[in-house]
Amino acid sequence: MSLRLLMMLPCLLAVQFLSLPQALAGSQVSHQAAYARSQVDFGVDFYIPSDSATDQQTADELRQVQDHGFDHVNLSSWTWTLPTAGSPLRHRVDVILSWCDTHGLGVWLLHNIQYDASNPSDLDSMVADPVSYARPYVKDWIDALKGHPCVRGVILGNEVGPGVPDDLRMTPHYRQAFVTWLQSRYSTIADLNRNWDTAYGSFGEVSAPTKTSPGWTDYHEFAQVQFGQFYGKVFDELFKPALGATLGYASKTNDDPFLYRHCPSATVQCWDDLVANYPMWAEKALTDCDPRPAFNSELHLYHDGYQYYPSIEMTRYRYFMDLLNGERMNSSFNWGDWKKPPIAAIDAATPATLAEVHRLAPVLASLAKEETMARTAVLVSEPVFDASTATIADRPVLPANLVRTAGSSGSLADSDVPPLEEAYADMASTGRPWRFILDEDLSSQAKQLDTLVVPGFERLPSASIAGLIALPKRVTVIWAGPWPTSDEYGHPLSRAALSALESRCQKLPDINAASSRLIDPLMPKSDREIVDVTYSWWSSTRGGYSFPVKYPKIEIRRAHVITGTDVVAVINNTHDPASFPIGELVKRGAAVHLSDASDNAAVDTLKPLDLKPYDIRIVLIKSGPQRPVAGTN
Repeated sequence: MSLRLLMMLPCLLAVQFLSLPQALAGSQVSHQAAYARSQVDFGVDFYIPSDSATDQQTADELRQVQDHGFDHVNLSSWTWTLPTAGSPLRHRVDVILSWCDTHGLGVWLLHNIQYDASNPSDLDSMVADPVSYARPYVKDWIDALKGHPCVRGVILGNEVGPGVPDDLRMTPHYRQAFVTWLQSRYSTIADLNRNWDTAYGSFGEVSAPTKTSPGWTDYHEFAQVQFGQFYGKVFDELFKPALGATLGYASKTNDDPFLYRHCPSATVQCWDDLVANYPMWAEKALTDCDPRPAFNSELHLYHDGYQYYPSIEMTRYRYFMDLLNGERMNSSFNWGDWKKPPIAAIDAATPATLAEVHRLAPVLASLAKEETMARTAVLVSEPVFDASTATIADRPVLPANLVRTAGSSGSLADSDVPPLEEAYADMASTGRPWRFILDEDLSSQAKQLDTLVVPGFERLPSASIAGLIALPKRVTVIWAGPWPTSDEYGHPLSRAALSALESRCQKLPDINAASSRLIDPLMPKSDREIVDVTYSWWSSTRGGYSFPVKYPKIEIRRAHVITGTDVVAVINNTHDPASFPIGELVKRGAAVHLSDASDNAAVDTLKPLDLKPYDIRIVLIKSGPQRPVAGTN
């Protein structure tokens, strides 16, 4: 391996890095303009200093942020903290923006305008006239931000979501919007009654469906539409004309790719994971299924008040995994609250970690792009997604790192594992690039597919069935798990639909069996282990607690980057040390380390690669064997 090639590698890979937003151009996403920034953008949540802080003290804080290696600050604001002209707050905001303009530190505004279904009066005002409702809360911020090159985007709402009113009589504008939406969806009230199992005489009689009724499917989708329309109107009519359409615009909600399909005005997918060790399948589903950049704007890697058992290893793991999963933006909560001895130790290690991540960003991005362009995919329908996300708060506590061999039934209760979590664990253990794909993208993505794995689930939307049946015959469709019994409304599937689906799919008992057919020939089968890794969580009812998440013990990501050269990420997803026979991937040729202290050192392929807990090693392999075609054995 020549030194010249190593020095050229980041520049060569930067071309791929910058093309990442176009990787999913075929997905059914419609938004007005792409977020212009393509680089890594890691930052911190930053509370604006108090009135007692001097300008120099504010500048010193910002310099410390930048010296840590962070790229931006999120300025936190509420509807009662507005930088009105001539106010002390406006002065402090001007100081921050001017300093960031001069020194190249980015600024995001995180402004807490809450879409709140629990307040009928506010919700109805938001629906009736979103712009008039929001204007008093945003006009001062628009005036402050305008003309500052450091401004990268605006995030509206904090941990908001598409809630619904319990009683439509309390929200007349919301009710009328719902009725109008239903009339555009159904030709007659008889069509609605057929899906909802109701007997309404007219659309004017419709009341709010309950969560257990068939009509909830439509009510939930309308709530997503209304959520997207509220924030979209505020962005399109207030912020974009003043600040430009190519900045980042988003609402801080959850990592739901179906929700963001109803937010076309957002140029960034913004979410809040609450806990730094959030399951990686959810992040991958978000980034695989939408070309817009993903932004975790409140990442709790370390914080004095939120003890999620962080570590230096977990911090590095999370920064690396964000990029490997295609998420190149995050903000750590909260600058200035990292003082307790264990937290301070992690904070002290952060500059070196960020320097390493920035240096390897093009390499990590090339690995992420390989995943988003994979010709092997796992189907995500909304019932499967909802079932996968709804179980975290109810998961039992299990000992960490219980092991079963991938492809076997094992000793754990696989029936209790959320379907998309199991899909990630088993597919990521194959050593082969793969991705998630939404059911609504089947027709547009058909040309980019060779193999589609469908997690078995009792409910399957009618449109999903139609999309699966319509796929070209050359696409192998593997049904993995229980056969569906009902559509999205809970109605039994017709014999004709089931027969057509059965004739189109290869039926296998579970995802384990499906993934066993897709193993990369270079992946040592003896190293395909699925383990339960204990993660931490918090809820208002349970407080802090641990829950198990399935992962491949060792995960391999690989991308062909230059003729005869592959980049490989060897990932230890567990709390324990591990090793991997790297020589199995090299076979012939040579390899060098690109990550951590052993940069550019030759890899001893005769020895296993030793991995610390949550370790990720990046290796460059030169003149390795030809890679197999995805979807073949």
